[in-house]
Amino acid sequence: MPCHWIFWNLNFLLIFQFANEYFNNPKNGRIRGNLGAEV
Repeated sequence: MPCHWIFWNLNFLLIFQFANEYFNNPKNGRIRGNLGAEV
């Protein structure tokens, strides 16, 4: 498999995990809390 395919999938997984946690825990999400975007 080409390298760009692997990196694209890793980025996709990170974005998917971020979106999943963002929508599931909008106030006390682990990632969002680290970014200091708690509302």
